[in-house]
Amino acid sequence: MNRLPGIDYDCTDSNVDDIDVVYDTIDEMLRHGKKLVQIDDLLGRVDVSKLSIVLMLSYLTITASASSLLPNRRALYERIHVRLTIIDPERVDDLLHGLF
Repeated sequence: MNRLPGIDYDCTDSNVDDIDVVYDTIDEMLRHGKKLVQIDDLLGRVDVSKLSIVLMLSYLTITASASSLLPNRRALYERIHVRLTIIDPERVDDLLHGLF
């Protein structure tokens, strides 16, 4: 499984360091557009059941500008939507607003 270095995927607590790693790593990959295939592969492998809400939203936020170039992002969005419906059903729409 593709994993970003430095992230404790087995921890469900929101962790600022994990968010920074997601943003910094994916942002760097996006700036080198040739890495879109690797980002898309990563998005296809993200296990949302092991992520905090903030970390799930981080993946969607940092990849929003390239969403049309990342086919697996839509599937990630759907997995996050399902997960949020389970863990925070009253806030799903607010949390995902603008991230599709």
